[in-house]
Amino acid sequence: RGAPQATMAPHGYETDLFEDQAQKQLEAAICQICYDVPREALLHPRCGKSMCSECALYASEHGKPCGYCNEAFDLDAMHRNLDLRNLIAGAKVRCRTRLAPGGGGEVCDWMGELCQLDDHMASCGFVTVDCRWKWLGCTHRMQRRQRSAHAEQHDEQHELLARSHVQALNAELDRSDQSLRDKMTQTEASAHVRGHSNPPAALQAALAADSSQDSRVEVEAEVEAVVEEAETTQ
Repeated sequence: RGAPQATMAPHGYETDLFEDQAQKQLEAAICQICYDVPREALLHPRCGKSMCSECALYASEHGKPCGYCNEAFDLDAMHRNLDLRNLIAGAKVRCRTRLAPGGGGEVCDWMGELCQLDDHMASCGFVTVDCRWKWLGCTHRMQRRQRSAHAEQHDEQHELLARSHVQALNAELDRSDQSLRDKMTQTEASAHVRGHSNPPAALQAALAADSSQDSRVEVEAEVEAVVEEAETTQ
């Protein structure tokens, strides 16, 4: 029978990820559901075709039969294709930046085995990443290898973002201070109406333990640390 139509988003490894010779070696092993190189390959017991474990699970849950033997996908009857898994793990692949280049279209020329790809991508300088100061509001994205240059070019903007962050924290502290004082005033007024000379002990303790000034000192120390780190990472 002819090949079945794809019925789901791919769950395998993109065929373009593999170098040309590896693609030829894996042509006959393409997943029969997503048409990618199988991820965690399983064998159908009836026709012997390979597919991704997630694709087989999807087909089983949705009652979709195999497009070759028309048999249902019984996961309990399927078993791992260890030979194919080992072949795929050792196949030569390119850096993923070749599939989705960024930062001016430059890509990495790394090539290695598929089992080494995750480690490579974790440190590849051509991967597009966020600025280290995204948490402060910097929205720039760049290739990982360009981070130092970005930090140097935008150090003043990063410092302004850091100080703005601290100002916002201080404003929040001020609001908390005012809220506490308002509650204390209300409680004192209520106690006076009821004939009590002092507010409840719990609120007295809360007021005595007010450490907003200490919090501000900590916040200022935090921003100085942020600025200093920004300068040292340029």
